[in-house]
Amino acid sequence: MRKRTAAVRTLSVLCAVTLGLWLSFGCASTGRRPSPSFSSEQGDSLYAKITSSYDAGDFETMDAAVRSLIHNIPGYPRSDEALLLAAKASRVAGDPAQAAKYAAMIVGDYPLSPRREEALFLVAAAYNDLGKYYESADALSAILASPIDEDMEHRSLSALNDVTRELTLADLERLVKEYPASPLAGEISLGIAKQEFLRGNYGRAYKLLANLLYEFPEHKRSPEVRQLLQLAASRRDDPGHHTDYLDPTKIGLVLPHTGGLARFGRYFEQGATLAVDEYNATSGVTVSFVTADSKGDPVDAVGAVRELVVGEGVLAVLGSVFSVPSIAAAIECNAWKVPMLSPVVSERRIDEVGSWVFQTKVSPEIEVSAMAKVAREDLLLERFAVLAPSSPERRKLAEFFVQEVLNRGGEIVAEQYYETGATDFKEQLEVIREAAPDALFIPGAPEELILALPQVRFYDMQVQLLGLSDWNTDKLLRLSQRELEGALFPREAHYGRDRESYQSFRKRYKKSFGVEAHPVAVSAYFGMRFLLRAVQEGAVERDQVQAFLDRELHTSAQQRMTAANSLSILKVTSGKVREFTAFLR
Repeated sequence: MRKRTAAVRTLSVLCAVTLGLWLSFGCASTGRRPSPSFSSEQGDSLYAKITSSYDAGDFETMDAAVRSLIHNIPGYPRSDEALLLAAKASRVAGDPAQAAKYAAMIVGDYPLSPRREEALFLVAAAYNDLGKYYESADALSAILASPIDEDMEHRSLSALNDVTRELTLADLERLVKEYPASPLAGEISLGIAKQEFLRGNYGRAYKLLANLLYEFPEHKRSPEVRQLLQLAASRRDDPGHHTDYLDPTKIGLVLPHTGGLARFGRYFEQGATLAVDEYNATSGVTVSFVTADSKGDPVDAVGAVRELVVGEGVLAVLGSVFSVPSIAAAIECNAWKVPMLSPVVSERRIDEVGSWVFQTKVSPEIEVSAMAKVAREDLLLERFAVLAPSSPERRKLAEFFVQEVLNRGGEIVAEQYYETGATDFKEQLEVIREAAPDALFIPGAPEELILALPQVRFYDMQVQLLGLSDWNTDKLLRLSQRELEGALFPREAHYGRDRESYQSFRKRYKKSFGVEAHPVAVSAYFGMRFLLRAVQEGAVERDQVQAFLDRELHTSAQQRMTAANSLSILKVTSGKVREFTAFLR
């Protein structure tokens, strides 16, 4: 196959764009002549205007000056710098098409510019903004085919690795064909082979994997390639006999990597990362994890599980972050007979999906039971009121609290509910004030509490506030510090978690990421630790991980109540969240 040079390849792509990027400028500057009415001094003046407008954020004035400079003084020696500034400004202003146009002009008109690679990187970023993922990957591959410094190589590799997740199988094949020497060619080829394997095209997968070993004999994942090659050969020759592809040192993460919930996926991955790094540093065994994108959607969660199980051969799956995709992932994992651990979702029935599904987060019902016990048996409170959202899940928790209080001999004097998203609680609070309770239980979300608690204070209710673990957030304490004084709530709990490891994790998380640990990160950390305990005890098969999780987590109701009795209770004292110990009671 004849390989085209990077420069020719880049120019051909940039001249073939379909989004009208060349409406104002041509692909090449051949034939342009400086206007006789403009001098080089005027060019300097225009360039100064461009830079000052850029610094001031006046992109409209800047754009006009750039157009004047390019059209009237095309030979100006700093035109490429002006175009690069114009490309950056257009992208900041939310016009990626214009940004791509300006950046592409540098590549097309100034091929010897020292800013060529930076311009190509901007082209790639603009195409990514426009959803033109193949064009973005193509520009990044052109950068990597050129002599570049280490920093640009790292940036381009990272961006290319991200954008290839959005490419189709045909796109990946085109990319490898155009850039066979790309640093990511081996990774992309392996990805293509895995996709074919997932589709059941075992003969095609075998050919791709065999070629991959031939083209990249020193590929860093060659052991995995050889194992998958043998499996593809086995299934190709005997489709009825399947031997599962398994890497006992690899754990899969299902999380929302893209979409509106991606930030929670980032927290989840950060928590898991710290757990794996900690394990690898102390165990002498290297374990890795791979992620698959659920996008916060149940259908994508199913596809993510298949990618991890069949394509990556993971030993177990950790995830997901939200209830519906977690349930979908759980059903799929159970069908494949792969252990799945859900560390975030508190839906109490998720581990009833099947014998391969487990969860570590203590259910809200156990938290509710713990709060009722503390209020009745430790604080000796008698009269209780409830203020709760009317959503089915939260109403159910409120009703469970009512029953727990009644079972322990307490009295419920008021039950009030509000619509999700409510901002005015006057009607409910007036009823509660008239009932004169000793304690008020509010199973609301922090965002609701920020609005409700000042109104509770306004009505001057002398009550003991009781809540759940999601009250334990820095944001709620910061915005409602006075209103929370004296409030009690349980610390978020996970099986396998202890106070010392929790404090240690919080310190390392803040050092690594510069912020306080999000509850999702906490959950992922302790969930991953649980799976790593199975590996540490010698689990190298999926059924061994299942047996470990079953032994540790599928406990009896009585054992779970024992866990509830030992939940750590917190109290807000002098604006600080402190341990509420038996001594203080």
